[in-house]
Amino acid sequence: MKTFTLKKTLGAVAALSLGLGMNMAHAVSAVSQFFPGTLNQISDNDAENLALDNNGNGFLDVGDTVRGISNFQTIEDLIGGGPAHVLGAGGVNELTAIFEAEVTSRTFVGNGFDGIAGTGDDLYNYSFGAYAPFAAEFGLPAGSVLALFDDAASNYDRTQTVAIGEASATGGALVLAYGLPGLDTDELFRAQNAQQNVDLSGLAAGTFVGTFQFQFTQTLNNTGLIFNQVAAGLQGAAGDTSAP
Repeated sequence: MKTFTLKKTLGAVAALSLGLGMNMAHAVSAVSQFFPGTLNQISDNDAENLALDNNGNGFLDVGDTVRGISNFQTIEDLIGGGPAHVLGAGGVNELTAIFEAEVTSRTFVGNGFDGIAGTGDDLYNYSFGAYAPFAAEFGLPAGSVLALFDDAASNYDRTQTVAIGEASATGGALVLAYGLPGLDTDELFRAQNAQQNVDLSGLAAGTFVGTFQFQFTQTLNNTGLIFNQVAAGLQGAAGDTSAP
Protein backbone atom coordinates (compact mmCIF):
# COMPACT_ATOMS: atom_id res chain seq x y z
CA MET A 1 0.00 0.00 0.00
CA LYS A 2 1.12 3.52 -0.75
CA THR A 3 -0.37 6.46 1.11
CA PHE A 4 -0.07 9.95 -0.28
CA THR A 5 -1.60 13.37 -0.62
CA LEU A 6 -2.13 15.01 -3.99
CA LYS A 7 -0.64 18.20 -2.66
CA LYS A 8 -1.79 20.61 -5.29
CA THR A 9 -5.51 20.25 -4.88
CA LEU A 10 -6.84 17.45 -2.71
CA GLY A 11 -6.59 19.69 0.29
CA ALA A 12 -8.99 22.00 2.04
CA VAL A 13 -12.45 21.42 0.63
CA ALA A 14 -14.30 24.71 0.67
CA ALA A 15 -17.73 23.35 -0.21
CA LEU A 16 -19.15 19.87 0.13
CA SER A 17 -22.63 18.41 0.17
CA LEU A 18 -22.76 14.94 1.65
CA GLY A 19 -26.00 14.34 -0.22
CA LEU A 20 -24.24 14.88 -3.55
CA GLY A 21 -23.88 12.09 -6.06
CA MET A 22 -26.71 9.69 -5.25
CA ASN A 23 -27.06 7.57 -8.37
CA MET A 24 -29.83 5.35 -9.65
CA ALA A 25 -28.53 2.40 -7.65
CA HIS A 26 -28.81 4.54 -4.49
CA ALA A 27 -25.12 4.16 -3.75
CA VAL A 28 -23.29 7.08 -2.18
CA SER A 29 -20.68 8.67 -4.42
CA ALA A 30 -17.06 8.35 -3.40
CA VAL A 31 -16.42 12.08 -3.85
CA SER A 32 -19.14 12.88 -1.31
CA GLN A 33 -16.88 11.32 1.32
CA PHE A 34 -14.30 14.10 1.31
CA PHE A 35 -14.19 15.97 4.62
CA PRO A 36 -15.24 19.64 4.25
CA GLY A 37 -12.95 22.52 5.21
CA THR A 38 -9.87 20.46 6.05
CA LEU A 39 -6.88 18.67 4.53
CA ASN A 40 -7.91 15.37 2.98
CA GLN A 41 -5.65 12.41 2.33
CA ILE A 42 -6.56 9.42 0.17
CA SER A 43 -4.86 6.04 0.59
CA ASP A 44 -4.53 3.61 -2.27
CA ASN A 45 -3.60 0.12 -3.38
CA ASP A 46 -1.75 0.41 -6.67
CA ALA A 47 -0.43 -1.78 -9.46
CA GLU A 48 2.19 -0.33 -11.76
CA ASN A 49 3.37 -1.90 -14.99
CA LEU A 50 5.60 -0.70 -17.79
CA ALA A 51 3.40 0.25 -20.70
CA LEU A 52 6.01 1.17 -23.28
CA ASP A 53 9.60 -0.10 -23.50
CA ASN A 54 10.70 1.58 -26.72
CA ASN A 55 14.10 -0.08 -27.15
CA GLY A 56 13.02 -3.41 -25.66
CA ASN A 57 16.00 -3.68 -23.33
CA GLY A 58 13.95 -4.37 -20.21
CA PHE A 59 15.13 -1.19 -18.50
CA LEU A 60 13.23 2.02 -17.76
CA ASP A 61 14.82 4.55 -20.13
CA VAL A 62 14.04 8.05 -21.32
CA GLY A 63 11.03 7.84 -23.65
CA ASP A 64 9.53 4.83 -21.88
CA THR A 65 6.29 5.29 -19.98
CA VAL A 66 5.04 4.02 -16.65
CA ARG A 67 1.34 3.21 -16.44
CA GLY A 68 -0.76 1.72 -13.70
CA ILE A 69 -4.02 1.63 -11.78
CA SER A 70 -5.06 2.41 -8.21
CA ASN A 71 -7.97 1.85 -5.89
CA PHE A 72 -8.37 4.50 -3.19
CA GLN A 73 -9.62 2.66 -0.14
CA THR A 74 -10.00 5.43 2.45
CA ILE A 75 -10.21 9.20 2.84
CA GLU A 76 -8.70 10.65 6.02
CA ASP A 77 -9.03 14.05 7.70
CA LEU A 78 -5.43 15.07 8.41
CA ILE A 79 -6.39 18.04 10.58
CA GLY A 80 -9.49 17.00 12.49
CA GLY A 81 -8.61 13.33 12.83
CA GLY A 82 -11.31 10.83 13.62
CA PRO A 83 -12.27 7.70 11.69
CA ALA A 84 -11.49 7.50 8.01
CA HIS A 85 -14.24 7.28 5.42
CA VAL A 86 -14.11 3.85 3.77
CA LEU A 87 -14.66 3.67 0.02
CA GLY A 88 -16.01 0.77 -2.02
CA ALA A 89 -17.97 -0.76 0.85
CA GLY A 90 -21.11 -0.16 2.88
CA GLY A 91 -23.00 1.37 -0.04
CA VAL A 92 -20.23 3.83 -0.91
CA ASN A 93 -18.82 3.86 -4.44
CA GLU A 94 -15.21 2.96 -5.08
CA LEU A 95 -12.73 5.62 -6.18
CA THR A 96 -10.25 4.27 -8.72
CA ALA A 97 -7.61 5.74 -10.97
CA ILE A 98 -5.39 5.16 -13.97
CA PHE A 99 -2.17 7.02 -14.66
CA GLU A 100 0.56 7.20 -17.26
CA ALA A 101 3.68 9.35 -17.44
CA GLU A 102 6.73 9.45 -19.68
CA VAL A 103 10.33 9.27 -18.50
CA THR A 104 11.94 12.59 -19.42
CA SER A 105 15.33 12.15 -17.72
CA ARG A 106 17.29 9.72 -15.58
CA THR A 107 20.53 9.99 -13.64
CA PHE A 108 22.63 7.04 -12.45
CA VAL A 109 22.86 6.83 -8.67
CA GLY A 110 24.70 3.58 -8.01
CA ASN A 111 24.83 -0.17 -8.28
CA GLY A 112 21.94 -2.15 -6.87
CA PHE A 113 21.86 -5.07 -4.47
CA ASP A 114 24.16 -7.24 -6.59
CA GLY A 115 26.91 -4.59 -6.63
CA ILE A 116 27.40 -5.03 -10.36
CA ALA A 117 27.01 -2.09 -12.74
CA GLY A 118 24.80 -2.43 -15.79
CA THR A 119 22.27 -4.84 -14.31
CA GLY A 120 18.55 -4.45 -13.74
CA ASP A 121 18.74 -3.39 -10.13
CA ASP A 122 21.01 -0.41 -10.81
CA LEU A 123 19.56 2.69 -9.18
CA TYR A 124 18.55 5.90 -10.95
CA ASN A 125 16.84 9.18 -10.20
CA TYR A 126 13.99 9.68 -12.69
CA SER A 127 11.92 12.62 -13.84
CA PHE A 128 8.54 12.09 -15.51
CA GLY A 129 6.40 14.30 -17.71
CA ALA A 130 2.97 14.21 -19.27
CA TYR A 131 2.37 11.64 -22.05
CA ALA A 132 0.04 13.14 -24.66
CA PRO A 133 -1.50 9.84 -25.90
CA PHE A 134 -2.77 9.15 -22.36
CA ALA A 135 -4.71 12.41 -22.19
CA ALA A 136 -6.11 11.75 -25.66
CA GLU A 137 -7.14 8.20 -24.73
CA PHE A 138 -9.39 9.38 -21.90
CA GLY A 139 -10.38 12.76 -23.29
CA LEU A 140 -8.44 14.66 -20.63
CA PRO A 141 -6.99 18.17 -20.77
CA ALA A 142 -3.41 18.45 -22.02
CA GLY A 143 -0.83 17.64 -19.37
CA SER A 144 -3.00 15.18 -17.44
CA VAL A 145 -1.26 12.09 -16.08
CA LEU A 146 -3.85 10.80 -13.58
CA ALA A 147 -7.61 10.26 -13.95
CA LEU A 148 -9.99 9.30 -11.12
CA PHE A 149 -13.29 7.46 -11.51
CA ASP A 150 -16.28 7.19 -9.13
CA ASP A 151 -17.82 3.73 -9.63
CA ALA A 152 -20.85 2.10 -8.04
CA ALA A 153 -19.81 -1.33 -9.35
CA SER A 154 -16.98 -1.68 -6.80
CA ASN A 155 -15.28 -4.22 -9.04
CA TYR A 156 -11.63 -3.13 -8.90
CA ASP A 157 -9.37 -6.10 -9.65
CA ARG A 158 -5.59 -5.89 -9.98
CA THR A 159 -4.98 -9.63 -9.77
CA GLN A 160 -5.71 -10.70 -13.35
CA THR A 161 -4.65 -9.28 -16.72
CA VAL A 162 -3.66 -5.67 -17.37
CA ALA A 163 -6.75 -5.25 -19.56
CA ILE A 164 -9.10 -6.53 -16.85
CA GLY A 165 -7.41 -4.33 -14.26
CA GLU A 166 -7.65 -1.19 -16.37
CA ALA A 167 -11.29 -1.89 -17.23
CA SER A 168 -12.11 -2.26 -13.55
CA ALA A 169 -10.34 1.02 -12.73
CA THR A 170 -12.01 3.10 -15.44
CA GLY A 171 -15.58 1.77 -15.47
CA GLY A 172 -17.15 4.56 -13.44
CA ALA A 173 -17.77 8.25 -14.00
CA LEU A 174 -14.69 10.39 -14.66
CA VAL A 175 -14.63 12.83 -11.75
CA LEU A 176 -11.11 14.27 -11.42
CA ALA A 177 -7.86 14.54 -13.32
CA TYR A 178 -4.42 15.76 -12.29
CA GLY A 179 -1.15 16.28 -14.04
CA LEU A 180 1.73 18.44 -15.14
CA PRO A 181 0.23 21.07 -17.45
CA GLY A 182 2.91 23.62 -16.60
CA LEU A 183 0.56 25.98 -14.77
CA ASP A 184 2.59 26.04 -11.54
CA THR A 185 6.34 26.17 -11.00
CA ASP A 186 6.22 23.53 -8.25
CA GLU A 187 4.68 20.76 -10.37
CA LEU A 188 6.82 17.64 -10.42
CA PHE A 189 6.79 13.87 -10.77
CA ARG A 190 10.02 12.04 -9.97
CA ALA A 191 11.52 8.92 -8.47
CA GLN A 192 14.70 8.66 -6.44
CA ASN A 193 16.93 5.62 -5.95
CA ALA A 194 14.60 3.61 -8.16
CA GLN A 195 15.56 0.36 -9.85
CA GLN A 196 15.75 0.46 -13.64
CA ASN A 197 14.16 -3.00 -13.93
CA VAL A 198 11.03 -3.06 -16.04
CA ASP A 199 9.76 -6.30 -14.52
CA LEU A 200 9.64 -6.31 -10.72
CA SER A 201 7.34 -9.31 -10.46
CA GLY A 202 10.12 -11.57 -9.23
CA LEU A 203 10.80 -9.47 -6.14
CA ALA A 204 9.54 -10.52 -2.75
CA ALA A 205 6.56 -8.58 -1.43
CA GLY A 206 7.68 -5.47 0.46
CA THR A 207 10.99 -5.09 -1.38
CA PHE A 208 11.86 -1.40 -1.60
CA VAL A 209 12.07 -0.23 -5.22
CA GLY A 210 12.25 3.54 -4.93
CA THR A 211 10.86 6.76 -3.47
CA PHE A 212 8.30 8.55 -5.63
CA GLN A 213 7.43 12.22 -5.24
CA PHE A 214 4.72 14.12 -7.06
CA GLN A 215 3.01 17.50 -6.94
CA PHE A 216 0.15 17.67 -9.43
CA THR A 217 -2.16 20.40 -10.61
CA GLN A 218 -5.86 19.69 -10.99
CA THR A 219 -6.72 19.62 -14.69
CA LEU A 220 -10.36 18.44 -14.52
CA ASN A 221 -13.08 18.62 -11.85
CA ASN A 222 -16.48 17.04 -12.49
CA THR A 223 -17.35 16.58 -8.82
CA GLY A 224 -19.32 19.74 -8.11
CA LEU A 225 -16.92 20.35 -5.20
CA ILE A 226 -14.39 23.14 -4.76
CA PHE A 227 -10.83 22.11 -3.90
CA ASN A 228 -8.60 24.84 -2.55
CA GLN A 229 -4.95 25.22 -3.49
CA VAL A 230 -2.56 23.55 -1.06
CA ALA A 231 1.03 24.69 -0.71
CA ALA A 232 3.33 22.05 -2.16
CA GLY A 233 6.14 20.69 -0.07
CA LEU A 234 6.85 17.13 -1.16
CA GLN A 235 4.34 15.77 1.32
CA GLY A 236 3.33 13.43 -1.49
CA ALA A 237 6.62 11.57 -1.12
CA ALA A 238 6.11 7.87 -0.58
CA GLY A 239 8.35 4.84 -0.43
CA ASP A 240 6.97 2.32 -2.89
CA THR A 241 7.40 -1.41 -2.53
CA SER A 242 6.72 -4.38 -4.73
CA ALA A 243 3.18 -5.66 -4.53
CA PRO A 244 2.25 -8.91 -2.77
